[in-house]
Amino acid sequence: MDVALRERGVFAFGGFRLDPVRRTLTCRGQEVALTARLFDTLLYIVQNPERLLTRDELESAIWGGRVVDESNLKQAISSLRKALLAAGAAENLIVTVAGRGYRFAVPVSFEPESFAGTECVGLPVSPRAARSRPAWPAAGLGAAALAAAFGLVWHFVGRPAFAPPPHSVAVMAFTNLSGDPAQEYVSDGLSEELIGVLGSVSGLTVAARTSAFSFKGKPATIPQIARALNVAAVLEGSVRKDASRLRIAVRLIDAVSGFALWTRDYDHAALEDPLRVETDIAAAVAAAIRADLPAGAVDKAAAGGTHNDSAFDAYVAGTNALQALDAAHDRAAIAHFSKAIGFDPAYALAYAGLAAAELSLVMLDEAGDATATQRLLVQARADVDRAIALQPGLAEAHRVKANVLETALDLRGAAAEITRARDLASGNARVLTAYAFIQADIGHDEEAIAAAREAVSLDPLSAGTFRKLGNVYWYTGHYTEAIATLRHADSIDPHPSPTKNLALAEAYLANGQPEAALPLCEPIDFWDAHVCLAIAYHALGRTAEAERQLQLVHNAMGDGGAFMYAQIHAQWGEPQAALHWLDVAYRLHDSGLDELRSSPYLAPIRGTAGFKDIERRLDFPS
Repeated sequence: MDVALRERGVFAFGGFRLDPVRRTLTCRGQEVALTARLFDTLLYIVQNPERLLTRDELESAIWGGRVVDESNLKQAISSLRKALLAAGAAENLIVTVAGRGYRFAVPVSFEPESFAGTECVGLPVSPRAARSRPAWPAAGLGAAALAAAFGLVWHFVGRPAFAPPPHSVAVMAFTNLSGDPAQEYVSDGLSEELIGVLGSVSGLTVAARTSAFSFKGKPATIPQIARALNVAAVLEGSVRKDASRLRIAVRLIDAVSGFALWTRDYDHAALEDPLRVETDIAAAVAAAIRADLPAGAVDKAAAGGTHNDSAFDAYVAGTNALQALDAAHDRAAIAHFSKAIGFDPAYALAYAGLAAAELSLVMLDEAGDATATQRLLVQARADVDRAIALQPGLAEAHRVKANVLETALDLRGAAAEITRARDLASGNARVLTAYAFIQADIGHDEEAIAAAREAVSLDPLSAGTFRKLGNVYWYTGHYTEAIATLRHADSIDPHPSPTKNLALAEAYLANGQPEAALPLCEPIDFWDAHVCLAIAYHALGRTAEAERQLQLVHNAMGDGGAFMYAQIHAQWGEPQAALHWLDVAYRLHDSGLDELRSSPYLAPIRGTAGFKDIERRLDFPS
């Protein structure tokens, strides 16, 4: 197996250091003897630690495409595990995912040759142990720790070798040739639907929308795009729409050779059935990249769409509006999705979109009062249930339902629904990030981190996906990694915003750095920032200013801010007051309670009997 590195250095993981140039594996200065095949196997796995590696992918990478018996790979993995354990690994580093493949169990960082550290570092502190600490760590973020964390993030966005997974593809934003910018949503919508269909096909690896669309309007070459997204093929196309004609031209290009693997034009007659066009393109892509799919896999992945072109047009207008993330656009999205359902009452995706828009209004608290908000949440539940009744295998519907149920504090139901969504669309970055957050909230830290890291691998150019990974690190007690990841996200998208600053400030607070958090929180004018300020001021001994921040929230929100008050009092070392407000939050059905297990602010009271009683009443999954 050939290895081409951007720069010389070593991979560090779980106490080991692997040098791909010198082809050595060491720990505590002692070299670990591996055969060439075992070394190649380990190298490929540590180059791709954030992804689930299928057996087909590993066999193709390690044996160079030669046909080998399945037992060869099993024997290689077994021998590698034994060698690592014998060399001093504290746990099994290569985990089998039943029926799917293998994944690496510990973080991997790449250290350039100039990196000063030479010691064999131990395994990281247990995430659950970190979250159970009674107070923030006293030590700040050291330079060496930050360098190591950035090394981990570097590995996400720039693998040392271009070895894209087999059967991987990126769908670019189709070009709008209509001459009318108002028609942009049609070309974008078709591209996004294809990403959704292909991403739901088991056996395919599909780059996420945000990263793929980041090349829109930019003069990047196909090889540049493929390397940035780590895919073996790129699908590009164009859409021309006018009053009487609609035409789509698509082509699939091999990332290495630059040759077209498949091309096709669709005229207006074909587009009277948009679902047929989607499945036709998806099936052709799968065949062209030689993915051996089960019979009917593409049709199953596309289920929930529509054969009605007017319904499809209204639906993509709704998805376009929903991305704006504000109340006016949410209401516009509701109107578009409702129109789509009017054209096709069996359009399951439109019902799921309608529920997502209604839930977004709930989260923005734009309904006007608590009764109206609750009514809107009930309507979202009804609409997403309708989507699932129409198409039980629709991953997007199960994702939306999981978020609806978590908002309603049905945590068992939310966990079941998001697991169903993940099982249906394990290659969908949006599903994986939703899965990561819910797993973090119910206390399944390792699953949360693995899913968030996998989402990053599918969406490596998205600042938003990195921020979600940073938030998952924060929820699971990995504060150093949270800071590094959030700062990396800011390097992708440097435009400042209150939400970005608050996330980083909270990570600094958790890492015992209130002096770094304070300037990030002070300019922000929404309620969560007052929580940050109350905690930071108190930690710095400015108690009068801390109490003023708490009073500001009290004056504006009354008992409605109960969960916020509980977090503040917990951090102030006032457990009885914190437990009182958690009890009020439970009585009011405060949706913030979904973070009871995951909020680092509540760490000081997590072991108390009162906390455990509220946890029991919320009926968290075990």
